Amino acid sequence: MKPSLHTQMLLFLALCAFTAINLTPIFWAFMVSIKQPVDAFAAPPMLIFTPTFEFHYSVWVERGFWRFLLNSVIIAVAVVCISVPIGTMAAYALSRMEGAKARGILFGLLAMRMFPHILLAIPFFVIASAIDLIDTYLAMVLALVAINQPFTVWLMRSFFLDVPRELDEAAGHRQRRPPGEPSPARGASRRRPGPLGDLSSSACSSPTTSSSSPWC
Repeated sequence: MKPSLHTQMLLFLALCAFTAINLTPIFWAFMVSIKQPVDAFAAPPMLIFTPTFEFHYSVWVERGFWRFLLNSVIIAVAVVCISVPIGTMAAYALSRMEGAKARGILFGLLAMRMFPHILLAIPFFVIASAIDLIDTYLAMVLALVAINQPFTVWLMRSFFLDVPRELDEAAGHRQRRPPGEPSPARGASRRRPGPLGDLSSSACSSPTTSSSSPWC
């Protein structure tokens, strides 16, 4: 049942008000950043003032904040590119594993995630000093990958649990099928009643398509 125009208008106004409330702190912080100190701390707050980007220039250019931002971007991208592929493969294996072995591995990963990260700072520092990785991207990336890997595995495993295991079995059966054995999809399409089955049968019977179609 389609909601009425009155209900849609009320919902739209409610969403606009919710968005405005959430964006107010961001807008206010930007307004303060382009004010002079005397205007920023004025009471009551001044809504009409002469904006200045002097402090933005000081932070981004003179103090080199863009370098710190670039370091964060490089480390974040590297951690994601390493953690996601490794975590995806581990999560897929754990999603297809049953029994106490899988529960033990998952519990171990969860215990690693609950371990206070500040207690790992000194061991990471000692290891990085021993292999001369102090003040390098690689040390930060390896440390963050080790810390965030349990979370990645648990997150990706929840997605793989929603994938039916029949798809894995079907893919394995198709790979193990001898070259001369007819495809199950071909027989199913020919047995399927209706126009789709007739279309598949006629397409597979054509000499120009039967050799190139994977369903024939």
